[in-house]
Amino acid sequence: MQNATEEAKKQNKPIEIASLHTENSTTVANPDGKTLGTYVYSQPVRVKRDGAWKAVDTTLVAENGVVKPRAVKLDISLSDGGDTTLLTAKGESLGVNKGKAGEIEIAASNMLPAPKLSGNKAVYESAYGRGIDLVVTVTPTGFHREIVIRERPARQLTLLISADLPSGMSYGKTSSGTAACWPTTSRSPSRPRCGC
Repeated sequence: MQNATEEAKKQNKPIEIASLHTENSTTVANPDGKTLGTYVYSQPVRVKRDGAWKAVDTTLVAENGVVKPRAVKLDISLSDGGDTTLLTAKGESLGVNKGKAGEIEIAASNMLPAPKLSGNKAVYESAYGRGIDLVVTVTPTGFHREIVIRERPARQLTLLISADLPSGMSYGKTSSGTAACWPTTSRSPSRPRCGC
């Protein structure tokens, strides 16, 4: 830390102190050479990978038969097409059971096509029929999915997306009507643990 304060004074600019970093904060030595400053963020800006900090990067890449973000809080794998398992996600924020991180799996009702990747989005074109796409967007702390209807359907649509919840988790709606997951030890989804 002393090296950082000396360097900050010498360069007359803040110098990061990597040993004090957390997922959601960055600590710097200030140019006065005497004080420190900490910037706190509402979402992770870095994640631990192989014992070292890595900047969050939600960019999706295809590797080893799956699509994965480069560096986010959860261990997320998306389908690269040819199956019905849309995604799996593992991590402590999905609950912990007997010392193991929670896991969630989401399946599509149809065989998925190969996705088109753009940044943090995977688009499974016509996954639910002609002109009806399934889109997954990865965020620093998770993901969200949406169905995009590009063409007016000729008939009424019924779209189903199934999810296998981690052990010890329940699914339902909050008092505001939002879908949510929560620990089964809670009586209500007033404090959801993960978005479903």
